[in-house]
Amino acid sequence: MKLEARPVTSLVHLEQMRVIRNASREFMTRDQREISVAEQIAWWNALDHESWKCFVFVVGYDEPGDPVGYGITRSYQDGSYSVTGALLSEYRGKGLGRQLFQFLVKQAWGGKCWLEVLETNVRAQKLYESLGFRETKRENGIITMIEDA
Repeated sequence: MKLEARPVTSLVHLEQMRVIRNASREFMTRDQREISVAEQIAWWNALDHESWKCFVFVVGYDEPGDPVGYGITRSYQDGSYSVTGALLSEYRGKGLGRQLFQFLVKQAWGGKCWLEVLETNVRAQKLYESLGFRETKRENGIITMIEDA
């Protein structure tokens, strides 16, 4: 299976992102509550779209397909950038998470890439380590990892 990334450019994409995020919220590091449509739209409208890139991911290239994941990159003034993303549960364990995060890391602005992961999400930690990330901080059940590249 291959993932195709589609930039979030419409309210339809934004809703797809919200649905996937809510379905995966138990893995969120900062806010695990369900996000409403109004909250998602307000978040989107408040974004600095120069420093944030948002994507929905579908499987395959020939069919429009339903989104199976989302990803976000964000650049910071210090030159670093963060990545975050999620896959629907039925698509995990198929190599798609690797594709998703490899894509996000390639969206770099040139600085060090970092991410956060729950201490309890050992599967994701192993994936990130295999992609060249290492732990730099552990606090309140959250591990911060930075790309070694």
